[in-house]
Amino acid sequence: KIAITSLEVGDAEWHRAADGNPILTLDRYRQLNRLLDSTVKGSPRPAYLILPELCLPQRWAMRMVSKITQRGVSVIAGMEYRHDRTNPNWVHNEALIALRTIYPGYQTTLFLLQPKRQPAWREQKLLADEHSKWLAPPLAGSLEHPVYSHQGFTFGVLICSELTDIQNRSHFQGKVDALFVPEWNPDIESFTALVESSALDVHAYIVQANNRRFGDSRMRAPMKEHFKRDLIRVKGGLNDYFVVGEIDYIALRRFQ
Repeated sequence: KIAITSLEVGDAEWHRAADGNPILTLDRYRQLNRLLDSTVKGSPRPAYLILPELCLPQRWAMRMVSKITQRGVSVIAGMEYRHDRTNPNWVHNEALIALRTIYPGYQTTLFLLQPKRQPAWREQKLLADEHSKWLAPPLAGSLEHPVYSHQGFTFGVLICSELTDIQNRSHFQGKVDALFVPEWNPDIESFTALVESSALDVHAYIVQANNRRFGDSRMRAPMKEHFKRDLIRVKGGLNDYFVVGEIDYIALRRFQ
């Protein structure tokens, strides 16, 4: 079971994070906590929770996510820009992957950061023109997009515009049960075609959480019958919310 959130993050939050002066108001703290708490209090409780790109302030992220993972829910979330310590003109756009696990012999959470390797064209233009910033390049010798194997479930993560690169999609073909895609994406028409084709050619579930301002957060399945393909598809609304869907990756593996 996977909870897909529909959370609004405004331009003001984006610009302030890019400047290194994030908005850390009490109202925003309550907004995020309200949504996160409701996902673990609801029934059914999901195994995974996905949040949009660039939505969690760096200062709050670990504390907020830890509260969720301690209650048995793993999290994939977009982090606000992290400013590079060696180059003041570089920022990092990262996804936080927090996985509940018993791998050391007891219940704990493994926290991982996956960098966005390719900025969207408009993202890089805004960073450069309005903030004199550039997305930090990948570390030399760093791995390709990793494949995560978590308690028998195998998945990958692509951050928004990385889904548009056919090499990124082909990298996961035949290797994953699902692709998680945190997004900040106003071009939902183009991504509709991408998501629908990716579900079939990667042959995996595509789970995307977009900024509520633009919508089209969805869970797409590689099903033969058309009416079974969109397990979740949500857009609009004046409040932040989530929807829980269930994927049967064992049946997908049997078919493959």
